[in-house]
Amino acid sequence: MAENLDKWLLNEEMRCGYRVTDGMKQIWAVKLDLIEKFKDVCERNHLRYFLGGSSLLGAVRCRGFMPWED
Repeated sequence: MAENLDKWLLNEEMRCGYRVTDGMKQIWAVKLDLIEKFKDVCERNHLRYFLGGSSLLGAVRCRGFMPWED
């Protein structure tokens, strides 16, 4: 998945008042890839999964990862 991201998505930006570097966005891309693999394993094995805590909060409030959490 990370290799399929458009290059502009990995550019530095301001999000929720915080500077998100291109390096942090590359880390996020790896995390998204791991989440996708986890989702695939769960679905193949008929396991339920859900987001909780700051993962859920970030997804809703910041439309992705919270920029101040590494």
